[in-house]
Amino acid sequence: MSYSAIDTLWILMAAVLVFFMQPGFAMLEAGLTRAKNAGNIVMKNFMDFALATLVFWLAGFGLMFGHDLSGLIGVPDFFAQQVDFTAGTPYPDLAFLLFQTVLCAVTTAIVSGAMAERTKFSSYCLVTIIISLIIYPVAGHWVWGGGWLGALGFHDFAGASVVSLTGGICALTGAKALGPRIGKYNQDGSVNAIPGHSLPLACLGEIVGTGVISSFLAWPIAHLLMGRACGPFTYFVPFMVVALTGSIIAAVLVFVLKKSGALAAMARMAGNEKN
Repeated sequence: MSYSAIDTLWILMAAVLVFFMQPGFAMLEAGLTRAKNAGNIVMKNFMDFALATLVFWLAGFGLMFGHDLSGLIGVPDFFAQQVDFTAGTPYPDLAFLLFQTVLCAVTTAIVSGAMAERTKFSSYCLVTIIISLIIYPVAGHWVWGGGWLGALGFHDFAGASVVSLTGGICALTGAKALGPRIGKYNQDGSVNAIPGHSLPLACLGEIVGTGVISSFLAWPIAHLLMGRACGPFTYFVPFMVVALTGSIIAAVLVFVLKKSGALAAMARMAGNEKN
C-alpha cells in the first residue's frame, strides 16, 4: 500500500523529539545530584535507551501490540515480524515501531531519577530490562493494544498513563524499596540537605527532557496523526493548559508549605518513619 510522506516524516520527527527526553533526563538528574555521581547518572540514561530498544524489539512490541489474549496481553511475536497494527494507516509499521520504542525508553528513564545515587549499575540495568520486557508492554497493551482498558473506552492522554504513570509507579516502588540516600536524615528525623551540583544543567534538562520540545510537540501531534484525537485544538490546548497549570500549582504549593513550616515538618516525619 502507499503511505503518506508527510505523515511518515512527522512520526519519525516525533520519535526523534521524544528521544530528546533521554539527554534531557540525564542533564536533569546529573544537575540535581552530586558531581561524583554524574558519570553513573549519564551511563544509566544511556543504557536505558540501549537496553530498552533491544528488549522491546525482541519481545516487548509483540506483547504490547500482538493479537489480544483475554484483554491482558498480546501474543508473543519475537522481533516484531508478524504485527500489523498499522494496517490502513498512512505510515509504515517500522515508523510506528520506532515511535513506540522511544516511548518505552522514556518510561524506563523516569525510574532513573527516583533511584539516583543509591542503585548499583547492574541492578538498574536489570530493572530496565524488566520494565521494557514485561511491565510497559503489558500496561501498554491494556490501553493501546486492544486490551481490557481500551475496550472499556479508556483514552490515554498523550502517554500520561501508559508512559508517565507506568514509569512513575515503577519509580515510586523503587524509591520506597531503596529508601533515602545515606546521610539524608539524622537519628532525630532532621534533614540534611544534599544539593545538586549544577542548577543550570538541571534547568536545561527540564526544558529539553520534559518541556516544550518533547511534550508540547512530539506526543500530541504524533498521537493526533495516529487517530487518537479529534483535532489539534481539542488536543493541544488542554495539553498545554494542564502541563503549565500543574507546574504553577506545584510552585505555589511548595512556596506556601515552605513558608508555613509544613514542608520541613513533612521531611522530619519522613526521617522519623525511616529511622
